[in-house]
Amino acid sequence: MKLPGAVSFDALSDARLTQWMNQTLRPMKKRMDANTCAHLAFTSGRDLTMLNGELQKLAAYVGERETITAEDVEQIATHTAECTVFAMVDALVDGQAERAFSLLNVLLEGGEQRIGVLALITRQYRQMLYAKDMQESRTPQAQMAKALGVPPFALSQLTRRAGRRTMAQLKKQLAKKEKAAWDAALALRKDRQQKAEEMSQKILTELSQLDMPRVQFSCRFRETELTENGADAVAFYMSANVGEDLKPMSKVASGGELARIMLSMKNVLAEKDQVGTLIFDEVDTGVSG
Repeated sequence: MKLPGAVSFDALSDARLTQWMNQTLRPMKKRMDANTCAHLAFTSGRDLTMLNGELQKLAAYVGERETITAEDVEQIATHTAECTVFAMVDALVDGQAERAFSLLNVLLEGGEQRIGVLALITRQYRQMLYAKDMQESRTPQAQMAKALGVPPFALSQLTRRAGRRTMAQLKKQLAKKEKAAWDAALALRKDRQQKAEEMSQKILTELSQLDMPRVQFSCRFRETELTENGADAVAFYMSANVGEDLKPMSKVASGGELARIMLSMKNVLAEKDQVGTLIFDEVDTGVSG
């Protein structure tokens, strides 16, 4: 008899990811060395479903050739936003403004938000600062790559960038990037708070028609570290009865209340939502007609 237990689906290590890529390529009679596998993971991300599609594409691209190279990856693989920003910062450091703006347009036309691009640029400058500090401390290359979370080829580009700036210059540039990113995050927060208030009022109107006329509902914001999604964590709070303090909806709402609140949200967000079918349990509890 098997006992119940938890199964962990941790991200694959670099070595395991390289092994998985070559196992995937074997039926197609293709292969990649470890450096090329690292290049693909850096370029297209580490999601296995995405990588499977990229490997299929690369296998078709090289034709009869058995070995897939880093140059093939650069030519045909899908670039993540982070990879594109990496190349954009390279262009900025090298004084290639036209190429940098071209890459920025690629990001924006691809649907990336301004706050996301600024956050990723800030991360690149922060990594340059760390790389500079480790260079001056004579940290071994392998240790630097592990600390920064980048493959060797990307580390060489980071250290090259860092070597062209003094520590004072990097700190000044990072401060400017952080300010721009936080300004964008605060503007986004203000917009979110306004939209959240509008959404809450519409949800309350919907709930009044679902036998929940005394419910109180609100969105509350908590500041987080700056990421490509801003610097906010948002939680739904509610009270089902007059006079009760609002508490996290996930902790106090019953199954029927959650179903009706979700139905109200879906009605309010119908124009933005592309989900075709939803199943609600107890959604009609206490509702006549």
